[in-house]
Amino acid sequence: MMKAWEKGSPLVALVQGEGALDRRIKSNQLRTKKAVAKAPNAIGCIDERHAPGIKAYESGKTCLGCAGAGILIPGVREFLTEGAPPSPEMTEFIQTLKERKIKFVYPHEGCGAAGAFAESVGEPKRAPFYAQLWAMKLADLIGAEQKTMTRISPEGFHDARAVYIDLTPDGRFNPDEAARDFPKGFHVSAHVMGLAQAEIEMNVAIDIALGAHGFGEFFTPATPLIVFVISYGESEDGDAFLKGSSHDGRVVYRKVTALKKPRS
Repeated sequence: MMKAWEKGSPLVALVQGEGALDRRIKSNQLRTKKAVAKAPNAIGCIDERHAPGIKAYESGKTCLGCAGAGILIPGVREFLTEGAPPSPEMTEFIQTLKERKIKFVYPHEGCGAAGAFAESVGEPKRAPFYAQLWAMKLADLIGAEQKTMTRISPEGFHDARAVYIDLTPDGRFNPDEAARDFPKGFHVSAHVMGLAQAEIEMNVAIDIALGAHGFGEFFTPATPLIVFVISYGESEDGDAFLKGSSHDGRVVYRKVTALKKPRS
C-alpha cells in the first residue's frame, strides 16, 4: 500500500491546492483535453480501478461512472427482488442512457456497490450474482450489450487519491484518458444519475477512500483526499458538492472549470 501511495503522491502534490488543477489544465491543454475528447459509449462503476480494467480488457470503451453501473439508484432493489416496475428515478436514468447512446454495460469483480445491495436484501454472499443480474437487466432496458465481469487491479484495496464529480452535461469527462494530469480517483457521472444521487455516491466514495478498503489513515489535513468538481466553466450545480473541507480536514473540495467543451 505504501508503494501505491508514494507512486501517486508527486502528481497529487501538484494539483492539491486551490486552483492548481485548473492552472495545470490551462498550461497543458493539448494533453488535458483528452479527458473530455471521447463521448462515452459504456457504463461502469465509480470504482477508480474499473475503467482502467475495461481498457485493458477491451479497447475503445469510454465509461460513465455510476456505483455498480447504477445498482444503487432508488427503485432498483424493488425492481430486482420484487418484480416492481421501474421507479421514476430508474426511468429517468434509463432514458438518459438511451439518449447518450450507451451500448455496453460493465459489472466488475469485487464491486462494493453490489455488495451493499446484497447486504440490503439480506444476501451478503450473492453480490456477484446481483452485479451480473443488474447489468443484464439494465442492458435489456437500454438496448445495450451486457459484458462479462471485469477484473480490477489492485485487488483488495482502493488506490484512489481523488473523487471526481463530473458535471459536464455530455458526461465526457474521464480522468483515465489524461492520467498524467488527473490523479487516480473515483468517477461520478452526476448528470446521468441526478445531483441528489450523485451526492450520495460521492459520500460513498469518500467513505471507502477513508476506510479500511482505501488508503484510510494516509489521508490527513496535510495529504487530504481531494474531491474535484468538474464543469465546463462555472456551474451552479457544483455548489451542492463544494464544501470547503470535511472529515476534520482529511477531505478537501476543489472547483475545476478550465476544461473546454469539445466542438463535436
